[in-house]
Amino acid sequence: MNTYYLTFPSERKGRSLLLPLFGIDGELAEASESHALHIIGTLYEESIPTEEGAEPEAPTALSGWHVNLRYDSELPESLRPFETYPKTPSVVWL
Repeated sequence: MNTYYLTFPSERKGRSLLLPLFGIDGELAEASESHALHIIGTLYEESIPTEEGAEPEAPTALSGWHVNLRYDSELPESLRPFETYPKTPSVVWL
């Protein structure tokens, strides 16, 4: 299976594009014989204290609605504009 990292501008946009491809009875199917979806939602970047013993700042929300997809085919055309290529993905498949 191929692994794809997707970032949509909003949950509404992501669901509207994923539902026709991976939906059953109006709900997203998280897995089938041909795919697996991991809906992450909002990702957060943690701050690193600059001084020893300092309290870290609250995590910062990254823009977008994030989904990991494993799919036994090429990424559908409608999802290609939302494919990202993180150097170090925050959430990976085990």
